[in-house]
Amino acid sequence: MNKKGVNVGLFITGISLALIIGLLSVYNYIIGIYSITIIGFLIFSLGRLVYLDIPWGTGLEILIFITTISMLISQKLKNSQINIFFKNTFFILFTIYLFYAVISVINPAMYSKMGWISECKRLFALYCFFFTNIYWDRQYS
Repeated sequence: MNKKGVNVGLFITGISLALIIGLLSVYNYIIGIYSITIIGFLIFSLGRLVYLDIPWGTGLEILIFITTISMLISQKLKNSQINIFFKNTFFILFTIYLFYAVISVINPAMYSKMGWISECKRLFALYCFFFTNIYWDRQYS
């Protein structure tokens, strides 16, 4: 840090913490859910403390995807039923809205393809987070 500056030290520390949290999320998806919730609340405060333009939301979305994949793999190994979610009305409506957002790419009057990619990425992250939380709630209640 003395030779390269404080920003490099903070970057290395942040990457190390992100890898540890990601590996813990792969090991146990419950830790991933708690990490996502805590990081979601602290992400904007961290953005104000560090005066760098860091894509905090993308890191959180990657953690959401890792946690969802970890949950699906752990439930597959336990031979649990995952299809019970598709009986939930809100889940069905959210799925329909997600498919609508995905097929909106063929709209000829679309202004920006990058905006579409960003919105679909955000919606899919919310969908995965909702899916993981519903499963966690059904498992422990």
